[in-house]
Amino acid sequence: MGNCLKILITGGTRGLGRRIAENLIRQGHEIYIVGKTAIKEIDQSYLSIVSGYIECDMSNIKELESAIGSLINKTGRIDVLVNNAAVRKSYWLGNYQTDEIQNSFNVDLISPVVLSNLCLPLMKRNNFGRIINISSISAYNTYKSGSLYCSSKRALITFSETLSKELAELKGAVTVNTICPDSFSSLNGTREKNYQWITESVLFNIENIINSKSNGKVISIFTFKHKLRLKLSFLGQALFMS
Repeated sequence: MGNCLKILITGGTRGLGRRIAENLIRQGHEIYIVGKTAIKEIDQSYLSIVSGYIECDMSNIKELESAIGSLINKTGRIDVLVNNAAVRKSYWLGNYQTDEIQNSFNVDLISPVVLSNLCLPLMKRNNFGRIINISSISAYNTYKSGSLYCSSKRALITFSETLSKELAELKGAVTVNTICPDSFSSLNGTREKNYQWITESVLFNIENIINSKSNGKVISIFTFKHKLRLKLSFLGQALFMS
């Protein structure tokens, strides 16, 4: 596989997805981003450096399949898939409408599964592929009003770990790994003080995954506060089970 990879990133119009895209562009890769933001609302200087933007409502799985199918026909291959898009709402469960529940799980869980299913045949044929799923530390450190987000992110980890067992026979040619970053911004987009460290750690681990044969890894990136909370949680479970 050559130095220039064709990389598909979901949720790549802003936030972490955009940072991932810009970092990989600097490394000489060909980047395609998927998002639902109207093209006129995206910074044109950013659009000028990506190889393609697919405007798509990822909660609509049929629309997503069609859009990515067209991209695959155009590019001939996808070497790296970064499933980054997510719906991060914070409501009490009884306040969700049924369609909101379906949309959240479609974006957070079903779309990564569908995109992996679309890209895997190409990756296997080319004997190279990397699927990188961006989960969250919230898959472990759950919080009230996070029932949909936390559970879908936990399910994404389980999907990745299970798929990695299927890919083990490929000896590292095609892999799937998961990155679970700690929270680095609020729901309204305000950056938290650990923003730089968390996002740079994500970028570092993505580069490592692309350049290695690691398969089935779950990489957690968290602050000391959440690390301590997680250890205490596991300790409490162990004491309960004993």
